[in-house]
Amino acid sequence: LDRAEGLARRAIELYERALGRDHPETWFAQLTLASVHAARGEYARAEPVFRRVLYLAETIRGPASYDVALAAGNLAFVYKAQGRHSLARELFEKALAVLEINPIRLNGEIPFTQANLAFSCAAGGRRRDAQQWLERALAQAQRELSADDDLWVFGYGSLIWRPRFAYLEQRPARLVGAHRALCVFSHVHRGTP
Repeated sequence: LDRAEGLARRAIELYERALGRDHPETWFAQLTLASVHAARGEYARAEPVFRRVLYLAETIRGPASYDVALAAGNLAFVYKAQGRHSLARELFEKALAVLEINPIRLNGEIPFTQANLAFSCAAGGRRRDAQQWLERALAQAQRELSADDDLWVFGYGSLIWRPRFAYLEQRPARLVGAHRALCVFSHVHRGTP
């Protein structure tokens, strides 16, 4: 994480110099830095960066932009980890509202967000809401994946060594032209205690 932090800080410095502090490319470097802080459990350092990126995304790109969903989801994970479940729930709801109307999204983002919304509801004592969100997440996942679809998971790190889900086939692979980024903070299947 130290190396990732150093690279993110350097990227922020270069993007700010070349494009300005409020440019979307700078935001993504800031998201990476905030995700490093969150991965370390340094939520007080991560929170203001995620809040700033959310504000910029809403202000510059508009409240219905995909960037708002990304920033709101990341900030929701921080609040969830801090036990601030009502704030997490509000932000997961915001992210979900944007994802549902936005054609630019990945398969699985809506049920993933619905499931996290359910977990926030359950942790906040709202069991009935949690049940409804989990049911919606399952239904959405079933709509997005038919029985004939193959689902391939590209894994690295602990996902390779402890996948924690049943799989039919495993193949070594290389993903050319892509890069890793710590843009989504989650402990799920990351090998953490």
